[in-house]
Amino acid sequence: MTHATPRANTARTTPTKHAQSAEAACKALFGRYPEDVLQSLETASRTFGWIRELLLTIEREARALNAPGALRIVSLAEAAGYLACDFGNLADCEREDMAEHLAGGAA
Repeated sequence: MTHATPRANTARTTPTKHAQSAEAACKALFGRYPEDVLQSLETASRTFGWIRELLLTIEREARALNAPGALRIVSLAEAAGYLACDFGNLADCEREDMAEHLAGGAA
């Protein structure tokens, strides 16, 4: 006769059914766990922020040059900076929405 070992109280550590199904769906769709997907979006958002800062510096330096072609550099840096800011915000919003869905806070 075998004796089953008593199970520890796992109520606090066991994910909810929603979290388990969300995790399984994420793993099936993307081949990665939700926290890894969210981490990638957070990294993307931060990276776009750093790129934006680099482009602001390029823009300022080009404005200070007062040389032929500097206005083109300023315009390109402004456009690229806008895109970096916009896509950084997009990645951050997507991460927040996904995190809410995984937590069961959104329908």
